Amino acid sequence: MLILQYERCRRDVQSELERTCRFLGLEPFEPVAPSLPVNDSSYSIPPLTPVDRANLCRYFRDDVHQLCEQTDDITPALWPDFIG
Repeated sequence: MLILQYERCRRDVQSELERTCRFLGLEPFEPVAPSLPVNDSSYSIPPLTPVDRANLCRYFRDDVHQLCEQTDDITPALWPDFIG
């Protein structure tokens, strides 16, 4: 199973793409930036209130810690709400 962490993909696109290609048995390649906008939309998601964010973090904290213990594919430092 390949686990991709969004934040790692954003931070190191080429390494995560190469890792994905290896997993799929494909030759690595250099990505080409799209010439057209991708996911260009006019909607926006309102930010969470601090109370809602704290509640969600508390709700998912045990699951996140368990996931991090089970795999090295997650970098916990990229999820600061769950450190500690």
